[in-house]
Amino acid sequence: MNPTASWRTRLMTIALGMFHRVRSMGRERMGVSCGLRGNGMCFTHAVLKQVPHDAFSVVEDLEYGIRLARAGHRVHYAWEAEVLGEMVTAEKQSRSQRQRWEGGRAQMRKLHGWPLLSDALKQKSGLLFDLSMDVLVPPLSQLVLATVAGSVLAAGVAWLSGGTAVAATAVASFGLLSLSLYVLRGWWVSGVGARGLLDLAWAPIYVVWKVWLMVRGPGAEKRGEWVRTTREAERR
Repeated sequence: MNPTASWRTRLMTIALGMFHRVRSMGRERMGVSCGLRGNGMCFTHAVLKQVPHDAFSVVEDLEYGIRLARAGHRVHYAWEAEVLGEMVTAEKQSRSQRQRWEGGRAQMRKLHGWPLLSDALKQKSGLLFDLSMDVLVPPLSQLVLATVAGSVLAAGVAWLSGGTAVAATAVASFGLLSLSLYVLRGWWVSGVGARGLLDLAWAPIYVVWKVWLMVRGPGAEKRGEWVRTTREAERR
């Protein structure tokens, strides 16, 4: 709702463009479940009767999406619909919100990640397999750091071996290129314009900040408590 409030909200708008629009559209075209995301969800009475909404974790959308998939229901992506929410600009409030999201997803990863993958292989279900990957794959910030570290390592090995580690260098380069295209596509669909593209220069700091929050560990989220993020209008 407020993408131009600060560099932080512009980066979050780009990130949400990647996570919500790019990934959801791709999963919809693949015929798998795009997953439930935040406050932009709609259900039929028939589905709620068959699969009651009794998900009460701090990431209840992800939890309920898993239950729907296990019941054989695919979540469709309604690209023509849009639900906007106000993002916070201050670091303290953003930290609490990010810890809740990441801590909740980490909890779902431990509880459902590997069981989902096991059931997907046993049932030969593409729906469950895709959902298990959505849960098990680390956040983008961790993938970026791992890819950059792998690229540096591959380049060092290639240099020490006199250029024989071509395969490792090619894989690392492909990973960096893929992530770069993914981020650029997210920027394109986010609509933040040239200013948002310039704000991507803050991305390394933003990535380090997110990883620091993960290393630091969740607060109340670890105990399953809901800590509501204070909005800008309430602060004013």
